[in-house]
Amino acid sequence: MKELILNRLREASTWKAIFSILSGLGLFTLTDAQADAAAAMMIAVYTFLSLILPDKFGRTDEKSDNGPKD
Repeated sequence: MKELILNRLREASTWKAIFSILSGLGLFTLTDAQADAAAAMMIAVYTFLSLILPDKFGRTDEKSDNGPKD
């Protein structure tokens, strides 16, 4: 179980999901205009993270598959 959690923490999608959940929880205390602005910023940051983070990072035991080697 510990290895499963550690493997998920090495994936960019996990960190983007954590960021999205925490950001979404913060929207409950804002006014409508503030929530709209915060949601737009959240989407911008999420998109930026998608562009700069690799799909997996850190130490992995899996070999990368770069497609067929003809």
